[in-house]
Amino acid sequence: MTDAHIGEFDFENHTVLLNSGYTMPILGLGTYALDHDTCVNSVKTLLQNGGRLIDTAYMYRNEEAVGEGVRQAMEEYNIPRE
Repeated sequence: MTDAHIGEFDFENHTVLLNSGYTMPILGLGTYALDHDTCVNSVKTLLQNGGRLIDTAYMYRNEEAVGEGVRQAMEEYNIPRE
């Protein structure tokens, strides 16, 4: 890794290289202010399409909906927990 690659998008692997040296997925979902059903369906759709970055927080109060979306996606699309 060189500084020249920081901030570069790797579209084949769907990641971007951060200045910390870590890679971050470029396909993600923010869950703030989503109602229950929208959150469940959005999480499922993200996971079905290869996204693995779900931005959530305790203060969003939607842990149940995020978890339900993850569980349903794992079952319906054979997505491993790992």
